[in-house]
Amino acid sequence: MNDSGGWLLPGESIVWTGRPVRARVTLADAGLASYLAVALVVVAVTGARSLHGLPGTLEAGIVIVWATAMLQALGMLVRLLVIGPRQQLRTVYEVTNYRVIESRPRRGDVASVYLDQAEPPVVRRRNGTQDVVLGPSAGQPGSRGLAGLFRSRGLGPGAVAPVTRLLAVRDAEQACQVIADARRRMVEGGTDVPSCPAPSGAPVPGEIALASDELVLWAGRPSQIPWWFGGGDIYLTAFMFVWLAVITIVAVVAVRTGSAAFLVFLIPFGLAGGVYPAVGRLVHRRLLIGRSRYLLTSRSLITTWRPLRGGAPIVVRAPLDALLPPSVHATSVFSGLAHSDSRPRNGWKDLTWPATTMAPPALIGVADAKQIAQLIGTAQIRSRTPRQVA
Repeated sequence: MNDSGGWLLPGESIVWTGRPVRARVTLADAGLASYLAVALVVVAVTGARSLHGLPGTLEAGIVIVWATAMLQALGMLVRLLVIGPRQQLRTVYEVTNYRVIESRPRRGDVASVYLDQAEPPVVRRRNGTQDVVLGPSAGQPGSRGLAGLFRSRGLGPGAVAPVTRLLAVRDAEQACQVIADARRRMVEGGTDVPSCPAPSGAPVPGEIALASDELVLWAGRPSQIPWWFGGGDIYLTAFMFVWLAVITIVAVVAVRTGSAAFLVFLIPFGLAGGVYPAVGRLVHRRLLIGRSRYLLTSRSLITTWRPLRGGAPIVVRAPLDALLPPSVHATSVFSGLAHSDSRPRNGWKDLTWPATTMAPPALIGVADAKQIAQLIGTAQIRSRTPRQVA
């Protein structure tokens, strides 16, 4: 266990640790905060003036919609200007003989990148502070569009961005030198390699084909399936329940004002847009995750699951050397693709569809998540140093 509350791999030791000396609000966050502040004022003024003369039920429905929108905007404003900077200051950066780790103790988020997955570090100065930038090769692609928005806001399972920058650290030059030295030792084969995990001897599902020299290190299945994956997932469910409440109010107003025919369009719209995202997706993915199987070999991480309607099993497979270090979230183990030319995840699918269908593979609801993550990390380290393993 390290000081930040994360965990270390077998044979891993910390060689440098640091924290941000100052929280910075990005230009994008400042612009969004300004927009939300103006929107709150405009909505409050125009809303109070436009309610006169409306039926009481319709007025109540409009007030609920406006109040919900204003609370949402106010919450985002507080998060951008107050909570976000405070969380930045609690961030802990660590450099080990294998990885660079970013930990946010209050949120319980731990993300890391292997030293040889990033480009050599450089120091950049900004606003009177210094950043250590590890280069783009360890960053997930897809920073634009919906997927990038979900990842940047911390939504979805394992959404914490891989560590590519140590922001506003006090001794950036020293950190840069430590990272460069540790990275060089790892690339040149001067880093100690943990002992080889023993083969488990577990049976391999028939739909998975292994190479002749590929060893099975662990096999498992879900046992503690969570209903939600983080705050963003819970927020989506709550938002959809509010949406259903608004649809219900509109339906009541339509009936009382003699527009019941409008329900022919309103009810299917409300069911499709509210019931499935609020409840149906939880049951759907829980059933599919329960039909999943997990496999770790000396070369790959593999998940397989069977569709509810029958048919051939679906296999999701990723080479260990193409994955970032594993991260543990409650009873689940997530990872990410290490290189920028890899296919990005879809942020909406992360929240709506079963995690077992995603690439790279995710191990959902395993009983001993931290031990499995350490086993994955050990196999990754050995696969990254072929000369020493040989």
